[in-house]
Amino acid sequence: MRSGIAAQAIHDVEEYHSLITAAGFAAIAAEDLSAWGCDLLRERLEMFRAMDADTVARFGRQRHQAYLTASEFFAGRSTEGRLGGARLTTVTQPCGNIGPPRRSVWITIRWGGRFW
Repeated sequence: MRSGIAAQAIHDVEEYHSLITAAGFAAIAAEDLSAWGCDLLRERLEMFRAMDADTVARFGRQRHQAYLTASEFFAGRSTEGRLGGARLTTVTQPCGNIGPPRRSVWITIRWGGRFW
């Protein structure tokens, strides 16, 4: 499963706050999206289970089962409170007087419990 995950390093909100500040961003606000993410993961898992016949016909049983296994893993961790997410919103500092500050959105996942 690890080979299919793009973001290998996972940080908690405080670590991301430090990384973002060190990169020159300011006005960081954090919003806990764990409950929303938990609902989304459970809904998607049920959707993929319901699409079993179509997905197997299109991609094969092995690929479908691998995806279900990964979905079950993340939905289970989220339901247990061991996986969550947050949106960190920040503003870049303008370069000189050129243009307004730009907004950026960061998403993080935390293993092992709550954010705050």
